[in-house]
Amino acid sequence: MFHLLFTRKNKITALKLALYRQNLPNISNLLSTILVFGSCCFVQGWKINIPVKMMRARGQQTNYPIKFLYTGNMPIVLYSAFISNVYFMSKMLTNSSPHSAFFKLLGNWQPNESGQVVPVGGLCYYLSPPTSMLGFLKDPIHAIFYLGFTLTACGYLSKAWLNVSRTTARDLARKLTQQQISIRGMREQAVTRYLNNYVPKCALLGGAALGLLSVSADFIGALGSGSGILLAVTIAWGLYEEVSKARLPPSMAAQYAAFM
Repeated sequence: MFHLLFTRKNKITALKLALYRQNLPNISNLLSTILVFGSCCFVQGWKINIPVKMMRARGQQTNYPIKFLYTGNMPIVLYSAFISNVYFMSKMLTNSSPHSAFFKLLGNWQPNESGQVVPVGGLCYYLSPPTSMLGFLKDPIHAIFYLGFTLTACGYLSKAWLNVSRTTARDLARKLTQQQISIRGMREQAVTRYLNNYVPKCALLGGAALGLLSVSADFIGALGSGSGILLAVTIAWGLYEEVSKARLPPSMAAQYAAFM
């Protein structure tokens, strides 16, 4: 931007080129990336506080946090792995039989202006993100299908991960019982039913929210991919929480470890 402002006589054209050039990353891409980073960090702080009582601490009352992103970054990890496998299979089948009409239904691959091989038709095309809002306007069916599929897949992958990782409402209730933590005003038999009102919904909606952030990053032209940005933010956030836990006093650190 500064180079163009100093070298171009028409300053308005220089600013426009710095903000919206298509051949290289521009300032709009940078601002979009910062916006996605900030949005992901903001969503990381969403949680539901459940009032609990700690029997080990003589009935001390506190709150147990259930994060909105209950399954963390696993929905994006699983979704990225699934899409990568579909792309790999499509490319392999296309290379083995490039003129097969059936394989082209799975994905039709062609090199773009920069030399990268990208899907231009078939299922893989509709599973690939539009590169900008201009791409959204040119082919709205592609964008709508990609948006709906990503949100649905991330939401249900997040919910399915509950059983795989043993973090369902029943598992959480068992964990609280083992740690002698009870929900205030509730019997032990009703804890699972109470937690079932929050845990599956947080997993489903949290996964869909991650999918929406990923799609939004692709639509507004953030640098890199939306899923890559979300993985970077969630991993960095987890490291930040671990460092924060290490700096707590021993008594608070033990209490934090029991919750996490």
